[in-house]
Amino acid sequence: PVLRTEALCSLHIVDLLTQLLCAVQPFAAAEHLPTYLEALLRQLERTYAGEVSLDELARQCGVSKYYLSRQFRQYTGVTLQDYRTRMRLNRAKELLRFTDMPVGEIAFACGFRDVSHFIRVFRQREDGVTPLVYRKQWQAR
Repeated sequence: PVLRTEALCSLHIVDLLTQLLCAVQPFAAAEHLPTYLEALLRQLERTYAGEVSLDELARQCGVSKYYLSRQFRQYTGVTLQDYRTRMRLNRAKELLRFTDMPVGEIAFACGFRDVSHFIRVFRQREDGVTPLVYRKQWQAR
């Protein structure tokens, strides 16, 4: 039992460190990012669940939405929408692991306006695993 407990603890630590690394990865090259993109990434970290349009974000950055889209993808490797979706899913996975919140509440708390859309996106990004299955797998560890 002790060996199994140590192995499970190690697994959890590795998973948490991986999540942290994924959450801060875009900032690894922060010294190369234009100032407006650094500010945008910080804003997205705070407001990931909100519905701010590309037009509004571009206006806030003082650039066109086309330029913002190209620059964002060039520096982060993903589209703005994909980045926002990843942040929402990462937060959803935290809530699934560490709370007993229902899946519907988690979906809305993370910025998804439709539970079925949340489940569909989660399943696509997590290799066919639904949010409930993800929670059960995590609890079984």
